[in-house]
Amino acid sequence: FLDYPYFQRLVNAISMAAAQAGKEVVILPTNYQQGREINYLQELAHNLFDSLIITSHSLSNKEIAKYGKFGRIVFCEQTDINNASYVTNNRQQTYQRMFKKLTKWNLHKIGFLFVRPPQESKTTRETLAAYQAVFHQPASHSLLTYNCHSFTDGQEKCQILLKNNPNIQAIFTESDITAAGAYQVLKERKKTSVMVIGQGNTPFSQLLAFSSIDQHLKEMGADAVKLALNKEAVSIQKIKFDIHWR
Repeated sequence: FLDYPYFQRLVNAISMAAAQAGKEVVILPTNYQQGREINYLQELAHNLFDSLIITSHSLSNKEIAKYGKFGRIVFCEQTDINNASYVTNNRQQTYQRMFKKLTKWNLHKIGFLFVRPPQESKTTRETLAAYQAVFHQPASHSLLTYNCHSFTDGQEKCQILLKNNPNIQAIFTESDITAAGAYQVLKERKKTSVMVIGQGNTPFSQLLAFSSIDQHLKEMGADAVKLALNKEAVSIQKIKFDIHWR
């Protein structure tokens, strides 16, 4: 879907890189409906597209890979499918570094504003796996919230976290826009000691001075386009996330 900052910025980066290469981009939103994903893959099979760059999906990698013989398919995440091209990142390792830093500051009670639950989202699964690797126990269900897409969602989910966890020490979100919503609630409630960490390293985090993870989506989009245009060889590109502490 395109109503979330991560995908908006990634698709924009792909579009800009494709335009520079003289290629046309057709955006195919699926809202994680498998039937629509299959329809688009069948359109690739009928030569309506030269390549597909898949930013996120509901179908299994194995199911998608069956269509690789019809055109170039590039994943924007690591895949275990042989002969698949993808752009990957060190997201889970970055999250572990972040949690280790929080433990050094004695920040252990961390709330989460996720977009989707773990059974639907690789990002959520990797975040929770990184948390468990550092804290040696799963995150409490009272510290997890979902369906957090917007500034308003950030405000509402932050209020839920505070209600269920009055002694919360930090809040980690999937985007700077939702982090900004949480930041405003914390400021209004005079809980400025609670650390807010967003993702994107956008002007929101820079102006409000809360920490954020730079996902380097511009580089990811550009590399995905390069892979889509390279029909000769299977390639893997790795993007490194950076944490900006503020």
